[in-house]
Amino acid sequence: MAPPFALTALLTTRDPGAARLRKAARGASAMAIGALVVLAIRSVVSIPVAAELSAGFLSLWATVGAVKDTTARARIVTTVALLVPGFAAALLACLLHPWPVARAIAFVAIAGLAAWTTRYGPRGSALGFFGFFAFFFAVVMEADLHTLPVLCGLVVIAVASALFVRLVLVPDRPGGELVRLLRSVQVCADDLLRVASEPETGPRRVAPSVTRLSAATSAVAAWQKNYDAARYTDVDDTTLSRRVSMLHLSGEQAAFLVAENRADPAVAQAVSHVRGALRSSSDAAAPTLAGPDPDPTIATLRVVVSATADLRAIAVRRRGTSTGATATGARTASTTPTPAEKTPRPDTTRFALQVMVACSLALAVGEVISASRWYWAVLSAFMVFNGMATRGAILTKAVKRVQGTAVGLVIGVAAVLIIGEHPAVQYAIVVCAVFFAFYFGAISYTWTILFITIVLTNSYDLLGVLNRHVLEWRIEETLCGALVGAAAAFLILSTPTSPVLDTKLRTYFDALVDLAAVALRRGENRPGQTDSDAALASVRVLDGAEAAMLDAAASAVFSLSRFHRSTLRRLRPHLHETTREARGLAWSAIALTRPGGAAAEARVDPDIEQDLVEELRGAADATVSAIEHGGAAASTTGKSTTGKPATGEVEVEYSVRGAEPAEYSPARQARRLIASVQHMRSAIAGPVRPARADEQLAGD
Repeated sequence: MAPPFALTALLTTRDPGAARLRKAARGASAMAIGALVVLAIRSVVSIPVAAELSAGFLSLWATVGAVKDTTARARIVTTVALLVPGFAAALLACLLHPWPVARAIAFVAIAGLAAWTTRYGPRGSALGFFGFFAFFFAVVMEADLHTLPVLCGLVVIAVASALFVRLVLVPDRPGGELVRLLRSVQVCADDLLRVASEPETGPRRVAPSVTRLSAATSAVAAWQKNYDAARYTDVDDTTLSRRVSMLHLSGEQAAFLVAENRADPAVAQAVSHVRGALRSSSDAAAPTLAGPDPDPTIATLRVVVSATADLRAIAVRRRGTSTGATATGARTASTTPTPAEKTPRPDTTRFALQVMVACSLALAVGEVISASRWYWAVLSAFMVFNGMATRGAILTKAVKRVQGTAVGLVIGVAAVLIIGEHPAVQYAIVVCAVFFAFYFGAISYTWTILFITIVLTNSYDLLGVLNRHVLEWRIEETLCGALVGAAAAFLILSTPTSPVLDTKLRTYFDALVDLAAVALRRGENRPGQTDSDAALASVRVLDGAEAAMLDAAASAVFSLSRFHRSTLRRLRPHLHETTREARGLAWSAIALTRPGGAAAEARVDPDIEQDLVEELRGAADATVSAIEHGGAAASTTGKSTTGKPATGEVEVEYSVRGAEPAEYSPARQARRLIASVQHMRSAIAGPVRPARADEQLAGD
């Protein structure tokens, strides 16, 4: 019996593999366990009131806040290692308690050390991060040597809670994670066909579903970077990638064809059969689709069914084996993931200096605002640097932190006033707020801070210290720390955002040209055929490059001028469209290699293959130049940098298609891709004034 997809597709398509759900569940569970353990201890032993809040947050950071290693084993090792910086920071804070000035200097030094340890990868970053927070909560609790056992006990409770959550409550199991990810790909393909077959479906409705299917396949690729498929499945990495990518491309092209022919009863019946195959959790034989063989929609839907059966045929082991058997023998060296090299980051010294200056200034200003809550300013200054590398990204994070704090205080105070004296309800709100902070945190950092502020507001009310002054100090200290952090990022050895965005942009277009070159090139060992594995790998690289570029732009959005934000909004749909056209080119080329595929005359003529690639490269270079120079180069449309006329002169009439299937011929699809890139360039000028030639995409 098919599972109730209607009840799960909404969440699954937006959270492949339930990664956000599991992370949020871990965070909420760890904080609840840590706080409840201390609450139980407080009933029999006299310990500081703030220990309950400290234990909850330390457990939270030890579980999901600090530990970000890529593999399950590495996360466990790092979690245990958190005891070392936790004990060291607690001891130092207690020793320096009689000397507030020395303790403040040590606090700033630890913040700088935490920033510097990011050069040693996720583990070094986690150790420094946790040490900073252990010192922070020691300051909050005003711990001295008499309180040292309590503080060390809180560190032990935090680490034990994190281990319990990761090993027992919500365990890390790579095999189970892969099962969920593969299921998500099928759910997203089913949802895409559902949207495409609905009446009055347009490009704006199909395009988001296409993006979600791409995100699900990218999640599988990310899993493969961290784990060896041969250890957890009966296939190797290449086979796994091929089967996932075939379902991705065939599902996307089938949706485009269905959107055009959904009124055909044969197509509607075929879609129903295919969706049944996608929703089924059994290994039953794939349904036979009725319809004429030459019909491209029915033929593509048959490929979807075949790709689904191939994907479901993969046997996934919940626990890895030391030597997994593969379909082709031993795993090749080319697909073996190499461990991340611990190459020191060249900018960590500069980064640590920025953090120390920002925390020093925040400490001084925070002390003026409130002698008892100055640490909030230091925390805010430290956190705006966490995970950020450029001044634009730091400024954006600072703005979002202030936004989330302001809105979170309003909602938190309203909740306190409405609930009144009901501690059990407030504890439930705290746990739920932590859950939502990490579930929606992937959407925007503002949501994370909003819900964390709700947690703090209710926690302070439970501790009996919530009043008007505390609320005012919270806003003022947060604003102070955010402003000081952003100022330090701009004034102290700053790293501009423009080079980062330019690099991401060029990486995307390089991947676009490489995909076209692979798709149009005939294989050396199979004359007249495209290397399908290489084409599918190029698609995954292009999807990753697009995501990286959009993430970089979104993380620095507040550093962009109004003109550049408008340009980015106009470019985004054209960027998605260009990526879809590139995937269509890969599909057209791969179709030639399938039995019963396209006719021989649809193959690319060797005489024009190189011209098409060079013309795409010229259009890509012109588009990059136009973006970097604020549209100044966008007026030169209709010509390629190769000196030849633009292919087909179609860029004038080109519009964002969104739901149009790939061309039968790879050559014609390549021309469509070139037209898409050219239209992206012409869209840069847009309806607003063009920028100066020396104005970069990033306003900073």
